[in-house]
Amino acid sequence: MQGRDYGKYGLGNITLKERYGHKAKMLLLCRTCSRTFSENRGKPFFRLRISYEQLYKILRSNPRPVRKHPGHSQGLWR
Repeated sequence: MQGRDYGKYGLGNITLKERYGHKAKMLLLCRTCSRTFSENRGKPFFRLRISYEQLYKILRSNPRPVRKHPGHSQGLWR
């Protein structure tokens, strides 16, 4: 369920509630509906299990050597 201000910007209804995790990600609070959500919610890498540094390294590199990168399934690249 989405609040009435969902998708609207600049209303001042989103505030920082706290930071969490070892990378201090922001946990935001909607003042309209009192729901909390991560700063990454709704983004392509929301439940990413690797660090952003590893992700950027992979995205910047040639795909052929990346498939031999440790910790990544070979089936992912077929």
